Amino acid sequence: MNTHFMIQDTLAQITFYIYEWIDLLWIPLVLLVVHKRHWVFAVGFVLACALMLRLQTDFMISMGYETGIVPWLQSGVFDRGIIVYSIFTSFYLLLSAFSPGSFASVFLGATISIFMAAMMVSSIVMIL
Repeated sequence: MNTHFMIQDTLAQITFYIYEWIDLLWIPLVLLVVHKRHWVFAVGFVLACALMLRLQTDFMISMGYETGIVPWLQSGVFDRGIIVYSIFTSFYLLLSAFSPGSFASVFLGATISIFMAAMMVSSIVMIL
C-alpha cells in the first residue's frame, strides 16, 4: 500500500476524532476563566452539554432524521448542536467570569437554568 494514502487515512481518522470531541476543549478554558470554587459546576456543565449533544444527535439519527425533522437547514444535527451548545457555553463562561463571588447555590441554579435553555434551544434547532 502506498504510504501517501496511509498518511491521508491516518490524518482523516485523527481529524474525525478531533471533530467528534471538539466540545471538550471548553474544559481547559473553564479552568482558566471560572473561579476555583465553581470549577466543579462549570466542568459538570460542559460535560453535561457534551453528553446531551451526543444523546440528542443519536436520537435524531436513529429516527432517520440526520438533517432534522423539518429539513429547512442543510447541515447535520451534530453541526447544529455543536454551534448551539458552543454559544451557550461561551455565554455561561462570560457570566461566570463576571460572578466570581456568587454563592454556590446561586451558581448551581444558574448552571442548571442555562443548561436547560441550551438543551431546549438545541432541540428546536435540531428539529429544523
